Amino acid sequence: MKTNTLPLWRILTIGALLLAFVSSASAKLQNPKPVATALRVLNQVVNHTGRLVASKDYDKVAGEHSEFVEGAEMLRDALRGEPAEFVGKVNTALDAAVTASDDLGKIAASNGAKAEAAHTEFAAKTTAVIELFPEEVRPKPHPTK
Repeated sequence: MKTNTLPLWRILTIGALLLAFVSSASAKLQNPKPVATALRVLNQVVNHTGRLVASKDYDKVAGEHSEFVEGAEMLRDALRGEPAEFVGKVNTALDAAVTASDDLGKIAASNGAKAEAAHTEFAAKTTAVIELFPEEVRPKPHPTK
């Protein structure tokens, strides 16, 4: 009689994947302090641009993009030595947030009426970056979706 081992292999494979996921999710960052600092900078730019948009001070919004880019570079530097898969996820989300920051500056300069929607998009992209990190390094409060 032939034994079908396929179900056993499926269970073992799923178990190994779950173990890998749990261990990567609970892994500690090698350099949490610079990561926390960089995330705080990104968060501060989102909050400051939000105040500028709310006060219709559109001409100053574009200048905040350089601050955001500096924070993004700080984060990239802080992630050196972290697992490549995690860094890849962060870089993809961070690239989207940097693009949204640039778009916000351009939109605010040309059409202030659309700046609020652009800021909402920028805040959402930045939140996506922040939420990739463990709670202990996230700025408080971080932007909401």
